[in-house]
Amino acid sequence: MRVKKKDVLYLFIVIFVTILAFGIDDLGILKILCCICFIACTLVREKGEGISLYTIFIFMMFFFAGIVVFADVVGIYDISVFTKYGKMFDYTDDLVNCSLRTMIIYLDAAMIVKVLWPNSKNDNSIKQLNCRSYIDGGLVRILRLVFYILFIPSVFKSIIEVVATSQYGYIATIHLRTMSVGYSILDQLDFLFELVGVLVLYCSKDKKEFLKIAIIYSIPQALTILTGQRGPGIILIVVLVWMYSKYFGKIDRKLLLGMVVSGVLLMTLIGITRWGGEKKVNGFWDAIQNFFLGQGECINVLNLTIQFKDKFINKVPFLFGYFTDIFSTGNNYTIEAITNKNYLAFHVAYLAFPSAYFAGYTMGTSLIAETYELASGNYFIILLLGMSFSCICRMFENHLFDSPLWFAIGFKYIMYYLYSPRYSVGKIISIETLYTFIFMMIVMAFNNLIIKNKKAPQKNILI
Repeated sequence: MRVKKKDVLYLFIVIFVTILAFGIDDLGILKILCCICFIACTLVREKGEGISLYTIFIFMMFFFAGIVVFADVVGIYDISVFTKYGKMFDYTDDLVNCSLRTMIIYLDAAMIVKVLWPNSKNDNSIKQLNCRSYIDGGLVRILRLVFYILFIPSVFKSIIEVVATSQYGYIATIHLRTMSVGYSILDQLDFLFELVGVLVLYCSKDKKEFLKIAIIYSIPQALTILTGQRGPGIILIVVLVWMYSKYFGKIDRKLLLGMVVSGVLLMTLIGITRWGGEKKVNGFWDAIQNFFLGQGECINVLNLTIQFKDKFINKVPFLFGYFTDIFSTGNNYTIEAITNKNYLAFHVAYLAFPSAYFAGYTMGTSLIAETYELASGNYFIILLLGMSFSCICRMFENHLFDSPLWFAIGFKYIMYYLYSPRYSVGKIISIETLYTFIFMMIVMAFNNLIIKNKKAPQKNILI
């Protein structure tokens, strides 16, 4: 598919706005320019594309950071002031300017990759499905049976967490793992369920089977949403919806809108339940406003990273910490975790809210903040890194069904990338990914052995 002139025009508008943003120090004007960039980014889309990863990413950027900028412009929020865990931060204009410019650069990066690397005419979704590496039918049936069996302990683990959260609270259950009895074996079975589930999803022969497997696969994570841990479950459902719409059939817009509205209402209710009396809620609309602005406060991860950039004691850049600490041990939310581990979420919470950190609280992380820290605030490097992350996502999208290994790693990376305004793609570098690689290699070797013994005409599977 050729680059469209209209999209190039939108790109030039965003680049022009970016140049203005770096030449203007007035905070009020810079907020408006940031909003213009968000709006321009939403206008880029390919005809008949439906739900795209780019569109979802821009929405996530807006939902987790941009929404408070819009709220500030209309006068219902102040991004220069942040209060959390009983402590207030009053950011300087220079700091907020830096934060807004970093967000604009990240929008530029995503838009540049989208416009200059559009879907190819040969990138046909049905063709990708038809070119999937062959997996023996008998092996698929075994994997499907194992998937259904593992579904039971996986759901059981989620139910235990929901019950424990209602009794002991979110922090004690999810962060501090107070209810540790039986978690070890259930965690392992749940992880195996995820591995086998990815393979079964890959092998879905039609949209009916994919929809059935996707629903079963998402139920355990959907249940954990009831604990207050909303992110992983929501982003899994989002990726499955995108995959269905891209490879198996478009989703009715009314149905999609209904899903979004229902999700917002459910998340609002769960958020109120999770944080109890931390924020006073005066009526339904106040609860909705608190929900959206509460999600958008993730911009403060970037703000605090900029504020504390000279006080961090990490041994390697936080984005590299996922690799260097892959085999790290020791308890989290301790001083040892600060001196021995390189996770931005821990270090920011320790410097900003030490008492809350030792009690098990953090603000989470953000790929944008990790990129800023890695680049030491160099906007050109931030642009290149942002483009690199978008290119990797595009690569996985184009080769998702090339092999089960591509699918398994790509499925995880796409989830992390879309959630990266509130998470990090660095988490793809983990012991779980290593186990995924080993598991897929074993299954594929076993599959090739079966094909060889049957002397089937199909080609051996590609890794």
